[in-house]
Amino acid sequence: MDQVVSGDTVGVFVEPAMLLERFGCPGELLRRMTTAGVVLALPTPEGRVGYPAFQFDATGEPLPGLPRVLDALDPLRTHAWRDAVWLTTPNSVLGGSTPASALRAGAVDAVLEAARAL
Repeated sequence: MDQVVSGDTVGVFVEPAMLLERFGCPGELLRRMTTAGVVLALPTPEGRVGYPAFQFDATGEPLPGLPRVLDALDPLRTHAWRDAVWLTTPNSVLGGSTPASALRAGAVDAVLEAARAL
């Protein structure tokens, strides 16, 4: 499986081919989800597009509440790398959990509050 490893904070990236192979998620759906602001797509050092793995659950679905959190953080989606780093950095408002971990645990409202506090 193709995967691109990024910085320590953001973690592993997955390419569209891997999401299709592992979860049956076609590239066109990923493009639509990216355009709609449902998921983050980031340029990799190799010049490809990668999708940070932290934003998907075990079934390949975006984390619960992720689009709402992204709307609060970056409504125009102009700072995708900053958003990815924020989502993967421990946050004191969330008791030291990362926003991505808190979303995975179902704490959407708490993560929204932390995002709006920026």
